[in-house]
Amino acid sequence: MNITKSTLLVSALFILGFSACNNQTQSKESTTGEANKMEEKKSATTQALDLASSTITWHGTDPMKTHIGNISIASGEAKFDENGKLAGGTVTIDMNSITVTDDKTPEDKKPKLIGHLKSGDFFATDSFPISTFEIASVTATEGNNYTIKGNLTIRGKVNGIEIPATVTTTDGITHIMSTFTIDRTKWGVNFHAKGFDASIKDKFIDNLMEITIDVTTKK
Repeated sequence: MNITKSTLLVSALFILGFSACNNQTQSKESTTGEANKMEEKKSATTQALDLASSTITWHGTDPMKTHIGNISIASGEAKFDENGKLAGGTVTIDMNSITVTDDKTPEDKKPKLIGHLKSGDFFATDSFPISTFEIASVTATEGNNYTIKGNLTIRGKVNGIEIPATVTTTDGITHIMSTFTIDRTKWGVNFHAKGFDASIKDKFIDNLMEITIDVTTKK
C-alpha cells in the first residue's frame, strides 16, 4: 500500500481533545484558521479504515491532576487518485464514546466526569453526537513525516487545521501516529477556559488540549 494512502487516517485524530490542559503541553499547537477550500479531485479507489485496531487518546490537565481517556472512530474512508496518492477522505467520530481511563480518577467518579464531558459545558453530545474531519491536502515533509490540512467540525463549528503525522507501512498495513494540540475555545468549548471568566481564578482548565492518534489501515 502506498504510504501516502493511509496518511488519511491521521485525520482520525480529530477530533477530539476531550478535556483541556492546564500545564504546558509537549506537542506543538496545530495551526487553526478558516476552513480549508475543498478541491474537487478525481479518485480511483476508496479504502475503509480499520476501526478495531485504531485508537484516539486525549490528555487533559487542571491545576490538580491530569485526566486521560479514549474516543472511538465511528467510520472513515480514504480516496486515492490514479497514481495511488491520497486525494481526499473523511473521518466520523462518535462523541458519545468518550471514556476516562487514567488511574488517578476513582472508578466511582469516572461516570460523573464522562457525563460532564458530554454535557453542554463541553461537547454537548445530545445536540452534536458526531464530529468530522475532512482532508483537504497531504504534503510530504521529510522521511515518513507528513503535514495534513483539513476541516475539523466539533459542536457544529468548522475550523481548518494543519497537523503533523508520521506514517509507516509493513506488509500492506499502514501505521499512523500523530500528537498535537488544539485550542478548544475555537470550537466553542469554553467551560472554565482562560480569558473567559476571571471569577474562576485558579480553577481554570487550559484552553489547549493534547491528542494522540494511533491508527492502522485495512489491507
